[in-house]
Amino acid sequence: MLKYRSDDAFVPTSLALIYTFTGFPLALVGLYHAFLWPLATLLLAHVWVIAAYLLHECAHNSVFEKPAHNRALGIVLSWLTGACYTPFDKLREKHLCHHVQREDVLAVNAYVLLDKYGALKFMVTVLTRLGLPAFDMLTHCLVVILPFFRDEMAFQKKRVALVLFIRSLFFVAMASIDLSVLLLYFISWVIFVGVLNFMDAFQHAYEINYSLMGASADSKHDRNYEESHTYSNLLSARFPFLNLLVLNFCYHNVHHTKPNEPWYRLPNLHQQLYPQGCPQYLPFRETWRNFRKYRTERLSSTQSSVNVGVDGVSFLVGL
Repeated sequence: MLKYRSDDAFVPTSLALIYTFTGFPLALVGLYHAFLWPLATLLLAHVWVIAAYLLHECAHNSVFEKPAHNRALGIVLSWLTGACYTPFDKLREKHLCHHVQREDVLAVNAYVLLDKYGALKFMVTVLTRLGLPAFDMLTHCLVVILPFFRDEMAFQKKRVALVLFIRSLFFVAMASIDLSVLLLYFISWVIFVGVLNFMDAFQHAYEINYSLMGASADSKHDRNYEESHTYSNLLSARFPFLNLLVLNFCYHNVHHTKPNEPWYRLPNLHQQLYPQGCPQYLPFRETWRNFRKYRTERLSSTQSSVNVGVDGVSFLVGL
C-alpha cells in the first residue's frame, strides 16, 4: 500500500502529484486549440518542471515510505519528462554521486565535442546567443546519440532504440491530429530545459569530474567545502511562495544539509539554519543578469563558477 514517507506530506505532495498528472494531459489538449496555445505551452513546460523536481525527490526516497514506490514513481516521471532514455536507477546513481563526492559527476565532456566539431560549436554558440539553452539541449541529445558511437555506452543501445521507437509513436500520433502541435511541444521543452538550466547554473561552484562510468564513492571534499561551494538561488526571498514554482529546489544549501528532507519543509529549515540570512544566498536579479551576460562564456568554461555559472549538469541527463 502506498504511504507517504512523512506524515505531513499528504496535502503538499498530493497537490504536486495531482497538478503534474492532470496538468500534462490538459496541456496536451490545449495545444490543439489555437486560443489556448500560449497558456498550454507554458503549462506543459511548468508541468515538466514540477515533474522533474518530483523525480529528484524520488531519487532521494523523499516521497514514499518504501524505496520501491519511490522508484516506481521516478520511472513514470522519467517517461513524462523525456529522461527515460537512461534508466531511473542510473539517474539516481549519478545524482547521489553528486551528493557523496561533492562534485558534478558526469560521464562525457561535451566541451571536448564542441572543440572537436567546429560546425557543432558554431551552431550551439548561435543558438545560445539567441537565448536558447543550447548546451543543455545538446547533452539531452547526446544521451540518444552516443550509445551508438561509443563502445563504453553500447550496452544502452537496445534501451535507447526501444524508447526512441515508443516516443516516436507518441509524436506521430500527435502530428497525425495537427502537425503544428509538435512545434508547440518543442517550444515547451525548450522552456523546460531552460528553466532547469538556469536553476542548475549557479547552485554550485564544484569541480566537474568526468568519471561517472566508474565513479568512486569516496570524496576528496568535506562538508565545509560542500556548504561553501553551494548556493541558494531563491526566486524570491520576500515572497517565498514564488519558490514553489520550482518546488523549492532553490533552497539548495539546506537540501545538501539534509538531502532526504521533503521539498515542502525546505523553507522552514532554511529559516532555522540561517536565522540571520544565508551567506550563500544569491538574489534572483543577480543570477538572471549573470545567466544572460555570461551565456557564451559558459560554452568554454570547464568548471563551475558562482559568477559565470555552468551548463550541462542536469540530473535528468544520464551523462
